[in-house]
Amino acid sequence: MIDAYGLEDCVDLVAQATPAQLAHVFDLDLWRPARPGLDEQFDAARFGVWLEVLVDAGAGIAAAKLAEMPLPQIVAGLAHHVRVFDHSAVASYETTDGDTWDYSRPVRDRVGCEIGGFHIAALREDSWDAIVAVLVELDTHHSDRFVALMRAVRSRSHSRREAD
Repeated sequence: MIDAYGLEDCVDLVAQATPAQLAHVFDLDLWRPARPGLDEQFDAARFGVWLEVLVDAGAGIAAAKLAEMPLPQIVAGLAHHVRVFDHSAVASYETTDGDTWDYSRPVRDRVGCEIGGFHIAALREDSWDAIVAVLVELDTHHSDRFVALMRAVRSRSHSRREAD
């Protein structure tokens, strides 16, 4: 149905899918070769479209589905869209001597927001509103899953790329 009508026109169908079904469809739809014969690569833009469609069905519905899906799958998608930091790691503060220390360099020129004690900075701005909406819902209604997700993405935000 999604191939025939387009993902954006299948909001109701996506809203009815179980988290297990969505995880399976994500595996099929998000990993594709650039052209036949090449290795499959993750399509970050398509992941963003999936999040937008899920949020169109309702941010609460999207959060509930993502909370039940495999964590590595959601981390793989979000890591292409955002960097996550502990709020204190990128905040400026004033010492008792009156000196101001500013650690915001990694996020200074990026769109970002604070959710649940974490600073989320956009790597790309497409799907930003959907990402924020679903993260706020996860923090509010699925806080354990939100923290696990933020910690997993945070660990990737501070590491170097693998040479491949």
